[in-house]
Order: sequence, then C-alpha cells, then structure tokens
Amino acid sequence: MPWLTPAEQETWLGFIRGSLLVLEQLDAELQAAHGLTLEDYEILANISDHEDQRMRMSDLAHSALMSKSHLTHRFDRLVRRGLVDRVKCESDLRVTYAVLTPQGLELLELAAPDHVRSVRSHLIDRLTPEQQRNLACGFAAVVEGFDPPPCPES
Repeated sequence: MPWLTPAEQETWLGFIRGSLLVLEQLDAELQAAHGLTLEDYEILANISDHEDQRMRMSDLAHSALMSKSHLTHRFDRLVRRGLVDRVKCESDLRVTYAVLTPQGLELLELAAPDHVRSVRSHLIDRLTPEQQRNLACGFAAVVEGFDPPPCPES
C-alpha cells in the first residue's frame, strides 16, 4: 500500500484537526451553557426526532454511533438527571425504549438555538456554499462506505 501523497496527507490532517477542534468547541460550549456534553445533546436530539419522543435503545445506539455499553453509561447519567427514562415495551419485554422526559425536552429546546449558533459559527459560516456542498458530498461518500456504520461493542 503506498503512503499518502502530500495532497492526501493534507486532506487527512485537515479532517482530523478540523473535526477535533469543532467537536471540542461545541462540547465545551454546551457544557458551559447547559451542562450537557455533545454526546448528551445528540442522545436527546435523536430521541426528540422520533414519534412520541421515544425510540428503541438499540436504534438509539445505532443512530448515535455508540456501542450499547457506551450508550448505557451515558444514558444512566441522563436518567439520574431526570432528562430521559427507560420504558419496557408491553408487547415485547426484550425491547426497552428511550423516552425523553418533559424536563429533557425543555433543556433540549433551551440548548438547541445555542448549539445551532455554535455549529454555524465554528463550521458553516467558515465555508462557502460550494465548500459546504463539497464537504457534505465527500462525507456522504465516506458514510456510504460503512454499511452499517461501525458501532464497536466495547
């Protein structure tokens, strides 16, 4: 396998540096303003996007790109804060639903405008519309290569 060309190396390092800087900044701002990590926010947002603000825990792990054990750890913290709850499916006791509580929805609705402002400030507004399209198309191709997306079980 050949080494990366200078242009490929620039792409790789740009991805690593840019994504880490943006994600760390978004995480820091959410924690400072709302006491939520970026992972917490993503969990709440994923649940809120589903009917009745509930979804299967296994689907949530897949959607949030987290292992089931990592999701359980994060979810337990959100349960203790009263932001989410677990509800057993009455027709299939093997299924557990993640449910957004009214308190969780309230916090999400409070945090969402700040989060969107941060995403705009630290990513979207720094790119031209053409760069945004190229980035979206490029990462769509990357994501397509993972079918299904990786979710390590560790």
